[in-house]
Amino acid sequence: MPLDLSNFVSSGTGYMRYKPQNGTFETRGEPFTFKQAVFDLETIKTGWGLIQKGQAPQWVYDESIQKRAPKPESEGDWRRGFTVDVYSRAMFGDDEPVKTWSTNTAGANKGIAALYADWEQSREPNKLPVVEFTGTTELLYGNSRVPNFKIVKYVDRTAELSPAPVSSPIAGRQEAADDDIEFI
Repeated sequence: MPLDLSNFVSSGTGYMRYKPQNGTFETRGEPFTFKQAVFDLETIKTGWGLIQKGQAPQWVYDESIQKRAPKPESEGDWRRGFTVDVYSRAMFGDDEPVKTWSTNTAGANKGIAALYADWEQSREPNKLPVVEFTGTTELLYGNSRVPNFKIVKYVDRTAELSPAPVSSPIAGRQEAADDDIEFI
């Protein structure tokens, strides 16, 4: 078993990236078509991110969704952002069905904030949302696009995603009996 020396807890074994300039997604440097995936919004983390080309991202996470961490005083362009695990065997394969999406771009922040608000209004106990990517909306400023998402249904938490936090509004999850939930 390899050592887990990452700076944050994640069940993801790889990363997913959104390119706000053209509204596309990639993993391992390769583009992919985002169709549908389970978003683990119960374990989403928000905070201050410093993401610079050629350097590992740095994060100062909020104590909770309701309690913002102070902005780091160190040099760099620290911006608000998020980290969330995304699950899809169809998009990511059997070897790495969970990817971590971690970013601090304006477009992605707007997209995830809208998705989170929809989830808060419609969430179902003991379920996670299956989310469909429906395209992008260009921001009026800068060179960025907002990813648009739609919740299409809810499914049980898969064994590949970490357990819901105890402080979660919907704690006490049961793992799904079937690891291969088909939602696409």
